[in-house]
Amino acid sequence: MALFSPQREGLAATLSKPGDFLDWEHAFRIQAERLDLQQYLKRKTFLRDKPALPDIRKRKYTKTAQAQRTIRSETQESQESSQDDIQETANGTWVVSDLTEQGQKTFQQDLAFYQLEERIFTDEKKALGTLKDWVLRTVSPSFIRTCCQPHESIYEWHHNLRARCGRSEADETRDARNRYLTLLKTAPKTTSQAIQWLDKWEEALAKGQQRKVPETLYCSSWAYDFFNISSNILPAWTAAYEISQQSLIQDEALIYRDLANAFRNKLQNAEAANSQGSIRGRIARGVFSASFAGEDPQDDKGDAHIIEGQYRSTKKRGRKTKRQRSPDGQEKCPACGLPHVLEKCFYVYPNLAWKGFRPRGRLQTKVKEALEEDLDLQAQVKALTRKRPKIPSQPTKEEELDQ
Repeated sequence: MALFSPQREGLAATLSKPGDFLDWEHAFRIQAERLDLQQYLKRKTFLRDKPALPDIRKRKYTKTAQAQRTIRSETQESQESSQDDIQETANGTWVVSDLTEQGQKTFQQDLAFYQLEERIFTDEKKALGTLKDWVLRTVSPSFIRTCCQPHESIYEWHHNLRARCGRSEADETRDARNRYLTLLKTAPKTTSQAIQWLDKWEEALAKGQQRKVPETLYCSSWAYDFFNISSNILPAWTAAYEISQQSLIQDEALIYRDLANAFRNKLQNAEAANSQGSIRGRIARGVFSASFAGEDPQDDKGDAHIIEGQYRSTKKRGRKTKRQRSPDGQEKCPACGLPHVLEKCFYVYPNLAWKGFRPRGRLQTKVKEALEEDLDLQAQVKALTRKRPKIPSQPTKEEELDQ
């Protein structure tokens, strides 16, 4: 079995132990699809018989009156004669000119059909030979000896190899389902983990759909499974994406690759920011604005005003989270841009303003537009609304200057 040489030929998939079967079978099916031999994997099918060249001696190819005089007596027409009976000539062999006009027409039609059948036969024989050669190159000699006999079809080879490796259709379906469900229980916590998780999720979902796993067949199911994970990483992006794609989800028209690519692009942006030192450690929840597959990313200016780490820290309790600061070290409000924290912004919480406070028209307009358009700011305001600070009776000198 010198054909088995995966290292020399650089083959991507080989079958030398039962654990290799799934990857090998995937490559095997790709080869069968490429060679247009899918029908040979669905049932026990052998190569069709080689077509036969039309025989000019047959009675259905009518002979001219002159040629009929040369027909041997033992092949003369009788009452029990059929169109496929052979007529021999005393002159040796028949030629096309011995046929009538109708006989020549029938013969030419059969000859053209024969040439077509022969071409199909030759192509299928070559394709089957190519696929069998691929199997012999990728399967170990011990498996070949026990599973691939010369007289067997390619269907039987595949079936025997599957049985030898202890794999059944039910086993593969169960494994595909377990792999998908396991991924949903292992939520990533950082950008690098999320990118790795996303690659595995795409692969698990594709395999699940191939094996008809129920949880992977309908986007109204797998999309919300995905959102449950992505909301732990990019909550604002997830909420915006879910709203924008709601009609596609309801129509079962959302494509998982589009969803994965949109999420991957946002994660890669975060990863790039990490490498530049603008984001450290865990992903700050709600830091990213939404952008989707096939659309221009939203203006990133809103991100510059968002409080980094506004949610509870996963480290020590009571530790203060980092806030965005201006170049001079002062903390800036993500809504109005003034040097104070968001929860003390009178433009966002006008009920907190002291008596006599006069808002600036330009800042009011700026904050109003930000609250309408910036999803991340909306999320922060909503979170802070649940725990509003008490209304101050008198402004401090510093606060009066800030506002």
